[in-house]
Amino acid sequence: MQAKKGKPAPSRKPVKPAPKPVPPVSDLVDLQSQVFELHPFIAQSGQADQVEKEWLIASTWDGLFRTEDEKKGWKEIKLRKPALDDPVPVKQPRIYNLATSKLAPGAIFLGTEEGLYISRDNGETFSLVILDEEGRRVRAIEFDPRSPDRISAGTSAGFFRSTDGGKTWSRRGGGMPVQTNISAITINPLNPDEIYTSDDMRGSIYYSRDSGTNWEKLDISLLPSTLIRALTGDPFDKTKLYVGSYSGGVYV
Repeated sequence: MQAKKGKPAPSRKPVKPAPKPVPPVSDLVDLQSQVFELHPFIAQSGQADQVEKEWLIASTWDGLFRTEDEKKGWKEIKLRKPALDDPVPVKQPRIYNLATSKLAPGAIFLGTEEGLYISRDNGETFSLVILDEEGRRVRAIEFDPRSPDRISAGTSAGFFRSTDGGKTWSRRGGGMPVQTNISAITINPLNPDEIYTSDDMRGSIYYSRDSGTNWEKLDISLLPSTLIRALTGDPFDKTKLYVGSYSGGVYV
């Protein structure tokens, strides 16, 4: 008598491991980027009704990013775009400084290692402006709070000024060394004709009373560090200037 064969055990399908959670793109750390500046920005639709959107723009070592809602994520704004038939990604320039103005919706000014990149269409396209061939690097940009046409730029070859919204630029630097490596600019919000700049090559701060035409050197010898990285004025007290140094610390 033959033994009855039992039913074969049902075959089991291999269990796939659960997918790893995707890190939130709203976290800039996941982009492995060091964030240098964050700016609120008003983007215009370009339509007759001029619908406006509020963005937040971040400049990082890896490029420029924007978001309408940081919970939904960030989108890269490319300064240089590859040709349609070229799949190779285009290396983006390193960004040192970012400037926008509420008086100039849609305009973005970027100081980079290659020069000044300007967009007037919410970052859709950028044009490169070389202020000085021997000192291309732009490390500081400031809009005049009274007018979006008046813009200051600090380069590795000195101080430049535009009075037509960035279309043309002229070097201004009476009383300032020719090769001045401008690391920061601040404009007195209570008197925008007063401008302060720092030169981290020589460890100096310069002051202008006439929108940058003429400059005088300030005595900062009592500061613990004269290598200046950041400057800003006090919006409530025009006699105060805040100074941030490379070695750490803020001085008044």
